[in-house]
Amino acid sequence: MMKHYQSVLFLPLFLIAACTSEKENPTPEPSVIENAMQDQKRALEKAKQVDQMVQDRFEKQRQMIDKNSQ
Repeated sequence: MMKHYQSVLFLPLFLIAACTSEKENPTPEPSVIENAMQDQKRALEKAKQVDQMVQDRFEKQRQMIDKNSQ
């Protein structure tokens, strides 16, 4: 009796698994992934450059404030 219930429960699962294909979720080509990674690296480098510019400007401003307050 229990085997009958198991087969009834697992039959739809097997049918659904048999009907799906790998084409529905294709993996992206390596070139697409590489391009995305390069874009992210460029964005990170630009952010680092901007951060350095902000830090330099802050330091100059701080020096000017220190100089004027003396």
